[in-house]
Amino acid sequence: MDNSLFDRLKQAIPLESYLAAEVQCQIKPVGDGTKRVNPCFACGHNDCLTLYSDHTFHCFSCTITGDVINAEQIIHGHESPGDAAKRLAGKYNIDANTSKPPFRPSKAENKNDSMIPKLEQARAFEIRRMAAEFYHAQLFSNPKGLEYLTSKRKHSSEILNVCQVGYASGNLIKHAKSLGYTVEDLKGVGLVKPKDNGVRLVIPQGAYVFPHFGNGEVRFFTFKDPAGKLKYQLNKEFKDPGYVCLGQDCLTSKGPVVIVEGENDYLSVVDKGKWPRVIATNGNANTTAPSKHIKENCQGWTFYLAFDNDQAGDKYTRRFAAAIHAANGQAFKLEIPSPHKDIDEYLRSSENPEDAFQCLIDSAKILQPASSKQDSPMDLLAAFKSFEVLGEDKLSRIVMWSRVSGKVYTVGLRDLRYDQMIQIGGEEVAGAVSRKQAEGKIYFDHLKRQIILRANKTQLGDLKMIGQGVHYIGGDILLVVNGSNIYTWEGGRFQYQDIPLSDGKVIEIQKGWEWIDFEKVKNKTASMDTDKGNQILTRLANLFSQWGFEKNQDHILAAGWSLAQVVQTSWKWRPHLWVTGPQGSGKTSLIQFFEALGGRLSLRHEGQSLTEAGFRQSVGNDSRLCMIDEFEQSQSRERLIEIFRSAGRGGTTYKGTTHQQAVSFQSRHMVLLASIEKSLPRAADNSRFLSICTKKDPARKPKIPDWRELEEVRTDMVAYALWAIQKAKKAVAEIGRFEGVDNRFAESVAVPYSMLAVSDSNPKQCLQYMVKNYLEEWKQNEDETPLEDEESLVEDILTSVVQVAQEQSDPNGYTRIIRTERTVSQALAEPLYSMNKDVLEACGVKRCEDGVFLHHTVVANKLLKDTKWHKLSIGPILKRVEGVKARFRVIARRQQRGYVIPWGLFGLDPNPLSSDEEASI
Repeated sequence: MDNSLFDRLKQAIPLESYLAAEVQCQIKPVGDGTKRVNPCFACGHNDCLTLYSDHTFHCFSCTITGDVINAEQIIHGHESPGDAAKRLAGKYNIDANTSKPPFRPSKAENKNDSMIPKLEQARAFEIRRMAAEFYHAQLFSNPKGLEYLTSKRKHSSEILNVCQVGYASGNLIKHAKSLGYTVEDLKGVGLVKPKDNGVRLVIPQGAYVFPHFGNGEVRFFTFKDPAGKLKYQLNKEFKDPGYVCLGQDCLTSKGPVVIVEGENDYLSVVDKGKWPRVIATNGNANTTAPSKHIKENCQGWTFYLAFDNDQAGDKYTRRFAAAIHAANGQAFKLEIPSPHKDIDEYLRSSENPEDAFQCLIDSAKILQPASSKQDSPMDLLAAFKSFEVLGEDKLSRIVMWSRVSGKVYTVGLRDLRYDQMIQIGGEEVAGAVSRKQAEGKIYFDHLKRQIILRANKTQLGDLKMIGQGVHYIGGDILLVVNGSNIYTWEGGRFQYQDIPLSDGKVIEIQKGWEWIDFEKVKNKTASMDTDKGNQILTRLANLFSQWGFEKNQDHILAAGWSLAQVVQTSWKWRPHLWVTGPQGSGKTSLIQFFEALGGRLSLRHEGQSLTEAGFRQSVGNDSRLCMIDEFEQSQSRERLIEIFRSAGRGGTTYKGTTHQQAVSFQSRHMVLLASIEKSLPRAADNSRFLSICTKKDPARKPKIPDWRELEEVRTDMVAYALWAIQKAKKAVAEIGRFEGVDNRFAESVAVPYSMLAVSDSNPKQCLQYMVKNYLEEWKQNEDETPLEDEESLVEDILTSVVQVAQEQSDPNGYTRIIRTERTVSQALAEPLYSMNKDVLEACGVKRCEDGVFLHHTVVANKLLKDTKWHKLSIGPILKRVEGVKARFRVIARRQQRGYVIPWGLFGLDPNPLSSDEEASI
C-alpha cells in the first residue's frame, strides 16, 4: 500500500465529517480545539471519545486511538489499515493507485519520525528484557504498588513473577546507562521519546507494566493506570515483527484457548482459573493481529471467548467468532454471570475460582456461524398465530401479546412456564407444545429459548403503555384505541393496526371495551366538510345553552372545550375548565351532561373522596375524559392541582416504590372541575384554568338527551375532532399576541375556540375575532384576579398568628401579663413589639427603622409550616416585591441575610398604636 494514499486520505477526509456521516453520534466542542463524540463508536460509552485538532481520536474508556483510517477499520471491521484505506478511497472517489507526493506532515510528526532509531531484533530483545527486569524489580520493592495487585486485584505473587509484571517507578534511563545501554536504545523500543530539547519516558510513573512474551523474548509492552486517566499506549510501530498478543505462545500448538479482553483478565484466568492457554487482546488497541493470526494459522481449533459484559465485549465476541469460523474452528462464549462486568471480577468474587471457571467452560454457549440456519429463532415462533413476542423491558421481563385474550403479558424469565404459555396462547399452544420431548410436539424448553431470543432483539426499556382513547404519537399522526381495535389517523385516512406496539410503547387493548361505534366515526370523518361541521357545532352549542351562565359566551366556550378534550393529547398547551356557581345553579347537572357526552370514555370523580394517588391510578394509561365534581371538598386539592399544572405541557411525574424502581406518570389530560368557588394557590395557575360560572335561573330546565341522541352527538364530536385537530393546532400557532393579556392565558382561550374556528372559511381570522371578543368580555367581568405570588406570600406572613404577651388591667387597676394570639402585623406595632421582640425574632421577624426585616428561612419554617409556601424557597419571591431590598441585619443575636419590607407597603405602619387601637385588640 502506497503510504501517500494514507496521507491523501487523512488530508481529504475530515475526521469529524466522516464520523457524522458513518455513525449516529453527537459532536460538541469542549475547548482547546478538542471535541467530544457521544457515544464512542467502539465501546458505546458517553463522555470518553475525544477528537483532537490534528484529526486524531482517543477513547479514555476502551483506549482506542487513531485517525480516519483507523476509525474506518474499527467501525466496519476491516482486517488491516490497508483494507480500510482502500474502502475509504472508494467511498470518497479517491484514486488508490495514483501516487501523489504526500502532504507535508506537522513539525511534531516530522520530528517524531526522523528520530526513531533502527535496532536489530536481537538488540531490541535485549533492551526489552532489561526494561522488563527493571520494572519487575520495582514492583517488588514498592509495597504500595504491590499491595494494589495482590490485595485489591487479588493476583498471587507467583503469577506476577511468572508473567514478570512490573511497576513504573525509579529511573529507567539511569538504570539503562549503568548497564551500558544508551538513550537511543530505549528510543528504539519505544520506551523513550523526544520532548523539547530532551527526552521523556513513555510509561508514566505509577503505571503497571506488562511485558508480552513470545518464544521466551519480550515482544512488546502494555501498561495500565489504576486511575484510568492515561489515553495512550506504546506506539505499535515499536512492536517486534513476530508480535501477536499477550500469551501468544499458546497459539503455537493446537488445543482449546481462552480469549480475554485485558491484562487483569489474563492473569486471573491463568492463575485463579488454572487455565494456562489464554491470550488477551488488550481491547481495541490490538484485535486485528490476533484475529488475523487465528484466521490464517488455527484451522479447526476450539476457542472460548470471555470478553466483558458490555457493548464492546459483544463486538469483540462477534469479530473473533467470525475469524474462528473462517478457520473452520469452534467458538464458545462464556456467559459471565451478572452483575459481574468481566471474567476477572467474577473470579475474584468466587470462593472457589477454579471450579467456577470450569463451570463456565462446561456451560459455554456455542456460537454458530453467521450464515448458519440451524435452530433459527424464527423456525418455531412463525408457527404460532395465537401470540406475539413484543420485546424485553427494563426489568428483563418478556412482553407478549395474546391474540386469544387480547391482553399484554409481562413475564419474568422464571415465571415463563408451560402453564403461563397456555394461558397466553390458548388451545394452539396446548395442542402443539409439550413439557417433555415427544414425537410431533414442540419441546417447551426450545420454544422458551426462542421466545427469549426474539424478545432480546427489541429492547423496550422503561415500559410505557398506551391505553384507551385518542393519543397523539408524533407528526400529524393520532392513535385511536377503541377496545381491542387500533387505528392510526394521519389527517386523511384511517389505517388499522394489528400489533399492539407503537414507537416502543405497548398498547393496552381491552376486548369488549369499545367506547365508540368506530365504523360510524370513519364514515362521518371521511365525508366531513365545513357545512357538516357547522351543523355539529350549532347542535352542540344549543345543548350547552340550556344552562344559564354569567358570561354570554360561556356556552360556546364549553362546546369548544368539550371537542378539544376529545383530542387532548394533541395540544402543546392544555387548558382545564373550571365550572363554578352557587348551589342550585345547575353545576352538577352540567357535569352529568359532560359525562354523558363522553360515554364510556368519561371518568368522573367526587372531590370529597378523591386523592392524588387515586386520580393517577384510575386514569392509568388511558386518555380518559376526566371530571371532578365538588372539588372544594377535596383534601388533596393542592396535590391534584400540581398534577393538572404539569399536564399543561404534558409533564411526567415520578414516584418511588419499595422495590427501588421509580414509577412514572405522564398527564396529558384536560380536566373539568366543578366547585362553589375557584381558588388557585399560585397566580401563574390562573392562565391554566378557564372559568365558566353557572347562575340560578328558575326559567331554565336543562335536559340531558336520551342515549340514542347522545350516541349520535358523541359520534359527531369524535369525527369532527379528528377532522379538525390539525387545522386547529395550526390556527393556534398563528394567532399572535393580545395586548394587556398574558400570552399563556390567550393560548388557553384559543384552544377551545380553535375547534370552532376551523369550520370557517378563514380559520385564523375567525379565531382571532373569537378570542378577542372573549378577552374583552373577560376583562369587564373579571373582578377576582388572584394576587401575584409575592403579594400573596407577604399577606400570608403578616396574617400568621403568633402567641404574644400583653398587659391587661383589671377593674381594681392592677396590671397583669396574659398570653394571647395576635397576627404578625399586630405584634409589630408598639407597645406589643417591645414586649415580644424575642418571640418575633425567633420567628424570623424584626422591626427596623427602614421597615420590617424577614429572615426568609426561619419565616418559612416557623410561620408558613402548614401553608403552600413551606417547601418553597421564598427568598427569591420576596425579592420580586417592589421596594423590597436584600439586607444584613442582626436578628436573634446573629447577623443574617434577609429582606426588608419598607414601611407603608402592605399597610405596615411604623407608628405606635393609639390607645383606642390598643384597646380594640
